[in-house]
Amino acid sequence: MTVIKEPRIVALAGCWLDAARRIGLAIKIAVPVRHPNDVTASLIARDMISPELSSAMWLKYNLLTERWSRPHPRVFVEYRNLLSDWRREVARISERLAIDLSANEAEVDAFLDPALCHWSDTGSELLDRPWLGEVYAALVTAARDGGLDLSLMDDVFAQYYSDEQAFQIAALR
Repeated sequence: MTVIKEPRIVALAGCWLDAARRIGLAIKIAVPVRHPNDVTASLIARDMISPELSSAMWLKYNLLTERWSRPHPRVFVEYRNLLSDWRREVARISERLAIDLSANEAEVDAFLDPALCHWSDTGSELLDRPWLGEVYAALVTAARDGGLDLSLMDDVFAQYYSDEQAFQIAALR
């Protein structure tokens, strides 16, 4: 089994997925769902970029991840749930994707330390940006096994990409 954990890989997902298919790998995807405020705060601190650009990046990467993962078996996982009870989430992922994710529990306990989560802001301040609240709510619902509103995701995807140039110009100001 090969596991790739890199959020930015979605920019090249088409290439990676095509290559995986060509060599006969079974593609199964666990989609992490992190609160936009957590990701935005992290990007601002790490890359010193504006809140507007970081929230636009959160939206774009989540829209792309959702779209590229559609044809494959997938499960959505709330990052906070993974930190609070990784055993439950790993069992859920294993069941939904029909894969064995047994692990050395002591090693995972040592690695997944909730104290290492530097950003944990669930306030609504950034959720008032276009589409963030709607997309985040839809992804959380999916992560709680409530299904994903594909029509909402399609609508936001279409609107975002029709306005992407305006987002880029505004973010660079």
